[in-house]
Amino acid sequence: MSNYRFENNTFTIENYDRVAPFSSFLPGVAGVKGIPLWLFYTNRGQGVTSFGVHNKDNAIMEFNPANTAYENTTTKGFRTFLKVNGTVYEPFTGYTDESTRTFYIKENAFRIEDINKTTGIRTTVKYFLMPQETYGALVRKVTITNESGSDITLEALDGLAKIIPYGIHNSAYKEMSNLFRSWTDLLNIENGIPIYTMRASGEDKAEVDSAEIKDGYYYLSIIDGAVVPPVYDSDAVFGPDTTLITPVYFKDHSIKEIKEYPQVFANRIYPVRGNIESRRIPSDSHIDRTYQLSR
Repeated sequence: MSNYRFENNTFTIENYDRVAPFSSFLPGVAGVKGIPLWLFYTNRGQGVTSFGVHNKDNAIMEFNPANTAYENTTTKGFRTFLKVNGTVYEPFTGYTDESTRTFYIKENAFRIEDINKTTGIRTTVKYFLMPQETYGALVRKVTITNESGSDITLEALDGLAKIIPYGIHNSAYKEMSNLFRSWTDLLNIENGIPIYTMRASGEDKAEVDSAEIKDGYYYLSIIDGAVVPPVYDSDAVFGPDTTLITPVYFKDHSIKEIKEYPQVFANRIYPVRGNIESRRIPSDSHIDRTYQLSR
């Protein structure tokens, strides 16, 4: 049986992470009055390999050529950690018979789906570019559905492993990220919509002017119609695991405890993760989480 089919204007790939890798892009179409972004995706991890504004030097998520993207997307791209009845697992990751994964591609959007047989959880992620607005934004909608046949207790962390703050060129980030983080800053934390930027230009010149950096990238997370402040410190998710593979701190702590963690907001290359505090999810019900990443 073929893994590929085309029907209802949708190209579908069954078990997409087990077939040959490919790379493609979403058309930068945002309508007559909209502001487009560029976005590349692949059939590994949760799909998105990189996106940004103008060109690759204004990458919000680090730009990589296809061969490197195939290696990095699962770890450094968008990720979802679910704690179901106290046990943590990550959909869209690993090669086991427990999960079936499907990729749905349309003209200007794509959707991925992971169905875990052990937990009975269906995780669906949809991406599209915000149309007809005065700003460019990537919209990501995550739906977690309980199909286990019984009630579950769920906590979740979901988001991007790293955001390059506005003002750092992609090539400079690759070569001198440890140096450039000395200028990074996170604004508007108190309102739950962080803005990722630089306190001053990182260019190598005699005079450094803080007025040179006037823009930033913002993140907005919405659950049940309410803005949810994100987790922006990797230590509050991964703890001592600097490889970003295992969410050690999340495995041992609740979302409530993670929110109380003394997060560091300066001089970092930040992750961004929305969160769902412990709640009971009845069988055949779901949670929707939507967020935007934009300049």
